[in-house]
Amino acid sequence: MSPPKDEEDIPLVPPQQTVQTSTQVEALRTAEEEELASKKKSVRIQSEQAEALLAAYKEHCGAKWFKDHPPERDENGRLSLSFKSDEDMASFFEKQAKSGQSFIMIDAETNKVIAYSNGDGKLYQTSKDGPKEYTGGSLTPNKEAMNDLPDFDGFTLPAKGEPQEEMGARLQ
Repeated sequence: MSPPKDEEDIPLVPPQQTVQTSTQVEALRTAEEEELASKKKSVRIQSEQAEALLAAYKEHCGAKWFKDHPPERDENGRLSLSFKSDEDMASFFEKQAKSGQSFIMIDAETNKVIAYSNGDGKLYQTSKDGPKEYTGGSLTPNKEAMNDLPDFDGFTLPAKGEPQEEMGARLQ
């Protein structure tokens, strides 16, 4: 008796290779990391309150980000901090300014002063027309506007101004 015809027609071949999902996951992770890297913002900070800013930065960013992007201190004692985005950076420094911290934000590439807080509870953005109180949006200017900002080497952090105190006295 011969075997049924159906069995003769089935070829014996090795099984097809399965798709490796780990490769797909790695590709997705790489894409996420590239997107994060494109949004990531780094800035140098000069402050007498560097340790307090460092503690607040660790709390703001979380332990994983802090471990993966550790702050660095240069030979002049300035801190280099990295943030997930410009919005994240602005949120952090606005909160620190409101809490009374004083600091100067410096662009790492150009050594230009981007913004500062003198401890009066406000964050000020520098510009060619002078400092303006930060009201939202991006803290980092475009490359053309960056050229008009003051150099850190010639910048002096303004003292807490009396006009703010006078305004408060008038409100009472």
